[in-house]
Amino acid sequence: KMNCLLINPSTPEGSQLSVFTKMSTSPPLGVGYIAGYLLEKGIEVKIIDEQVTPLSDKDIEREISLLNYPKIVGLSCMTLNSARVYELARKIKKCDPMTSIFCGGIHPTVIPEEVISHDDIDGVVIGEGELTFYEVVSNLLEKRPLDDIDGLIFKKDGEIVRNKSRGLIKNLDDIPAFPFHLFDTTYTQYSLFANIIGTRGCPYDCIFCSQRKMTGKKFRTHSIERILADIDLLINRYSEKCITFSDDMLLSNKLFFKRFLKRIIENRYQDKVSFIMQARSDYIDEEIISLMKQANFSLLSFGIETGTQRLMDFIQKEEKMEDHIRAVKLASEAGIPTNAVFIFGFPTETEEDREETIRFASSLPLDSVRFNIAVPYPGTRMYDIALEENRLMKKKNWENFAVQYYLMNDNIPYTPKGTSRYRLIYQTMKANLMFYLQPKKVSEMVFSKKLKYGGVITFKENISLKEKVSSQLQLGNAAFRIGLRFLFISLLSVIRK
Repeated sequence: KMNCLLINPSTPEGSQLSVFTKMSTSPPLGVGYIAGYLLEKGIEVKIIDEQVTPLSDKDIEREISLLNYPKIVGLSCMTLNSARVYELARKIKKCDPMTSIFCGGIHPTVIPEEVISHDDIDGVVIGEGELTFYEVVSNLLEKRPLDDIDGLIFKKDGEIVRNKSRGLIKNLDDIPAFPFHLFDTTYTQYSLFANIIGTRGCPYDCIFCSQRKMTGKKFRTHSIERILADIDLLINRYSEKCITFSDDMLLSNKLFFKRFLKRIIENRYQDKVSFIMQARSDYIDEEIISLMKQANFSLLSFGIETGTQRLMDFIQKEEKMEDHIRAVKLASEAGIPTNAVFIFGFPTETEEDREETIRFASSLPLDSVRFNIAVPYPGTRMYDIALEENRLMKKKNWENFAVQYYLMNDNIPYTPKGTSRYRLIYQTMKANLMFYLQPKKVSEMVFSKKLKYGGVITFKENISLKEKVSSQLQLGNAAFRIGLRFLFISLLSVIRK
């Protein structure tokens, strides 16, 4: 008997070009870990991920009708997909008003008042959701009240009840392994299926990152044996050729990371699979790069963000420009491909800062880059600054809160003082185009065996001619649309400067 359904709602179509969305789809890790925890406790659960399985109204009606009472639905809620969350909640209640609906994720955690205020939502899980949501489901199944569940805000007799907060999970190995088997029928639809999280938390507090509200600044790790078990499963059961570590900061503990790399090498996993991860530049040294090369890391991504030390200090990255130069060069010299993410549109940023960032990016031996526009997500210091400056532009249900929203629309959520949004969009597009229109980069995108775009790589060795032609046609169509958009924005940036 199944009482519980977990849904990962879709994001708005206008938030990112569909071709790039398809190239970066991965299983929903948040709802996946919650499902794994429920399964270990003997509670059957189903996951529906709208990235690969969109729900029509008839689908919703069917899925809710298949649940036994008490019917419990969990919705994963980010800022960007909150409109779809509220829509799903309304439609689910229409199908069966007795269904209990709970939301969890970063958006309910940072602004729970907005989420719980919706008539169709019964409760909000704050922070890490495994233990809290299990207790919610367990209590509902056994007809116990929800009053003593830490980390929960819920409705009771028409009133909103706020329980006390829940501390972070101390031992990550207490959380069951990610239930990859729940995606057995859809895993081929994910371009980046092999995703692992080996750690939680990051000791830094950048002004544009809201993730610390979820995982805290305390750094916690799974055991090395636990991470290796996930790697082994993805290699031997799913025949994956590339595994991505989606940790905020896997390299936070150098000693742990070195031991982990040595175990990969001892197990000869590097003969079967390559790895991708992101890292802070100031944690990179010769020994780590040497071990990563031996362990067959095929991409190392850096969040450099800006090319000026003044802005680096302002956004509280706690890194130096020489850290980035040294780290990228070390990786490049070792033959490890590198990617860097840069962000335009921080408070106090000038047009000269952005031009300097473009020059800095061009001076580094990077294989791929992404220039995005800063988004002042709720729960961040940047969000507070945008409010203080009265410069926050929030469309209905946050639909413009996406880093690539500028590729399709003008109403970006924040523009720093002293510039126009059109000028900011123009410079961001120019930075990306200058990098990828280099003859060498065009050749790589056309002829490489691995399809690349801005650090997102679909790691399919020996892709078929049909797949390659289809992907290149989609990229070509996207490039054409971006080109037209760039011409339009170029004109506006002059007229409305």
